[in-house]
Amino acid sequence: ARLAEARGLDVIPSTISKFKAAGDKETAELLEGTIYPEEVGHCAAGVRWLSYLHKYARGRAERTPAMASVREQKEASVREQREASIGSAAAEGSCEDSLAGLALQEPVRTSQPANGHVEGASKEGVRDWEAEARQFHTVQAWFHSLVRANFKGPLKPPFNTEARTKAGFDPEWYLPLAA
Repeated sequence: ARLAEARGLDVIPSTISKFKAAGDKETAELLEGTIYPEEVGHCAAGVRWLSYLHKYARGRAERTPAMASVREQKEASVREQREASIGSAAAEGSCEDSLAGLALQEPVRTSQPANGHVEGASKEGVRDWEAEARQFHTVQAWFHSLVRANFKGPLKPPFNTEARTKAGFDPEWYLPLAA
């Protein structure tokens, strides 16, 4: 997705020029005033997140409560519901009704399963992406590896260096991948 956002930064200026030349001022203004700045923001968000994940995997960043996944929040909510449901059922003596309701809820994994393996994780409990990120001393090197593994061929210039730099997507991120 990040490559597509960056490519948007590269092509939107010429697209704006084409709409202006064709007399479509409304579309040109929409691209220039809304879409283009959003693309810069999207690229910047990708740089921040990939950089954070690289630091986290290498033990240089802590996970903050604000970054708790939706899945973790849902797990906590389901646990609370189960505890409340079982507690009220026990008080009323109707445990079967409570357990029947719990059977309809999504199963929640709060620890490793019995076989000791979490999907997408090594036997040591390290997620695959973390193990991969740890192999690279820089986030840019990890990014290069991800691009080469998931996309065919080199990146093709021209690049909108000014907009990419504004998004924190400096040339060291993409020039090594260019044709």
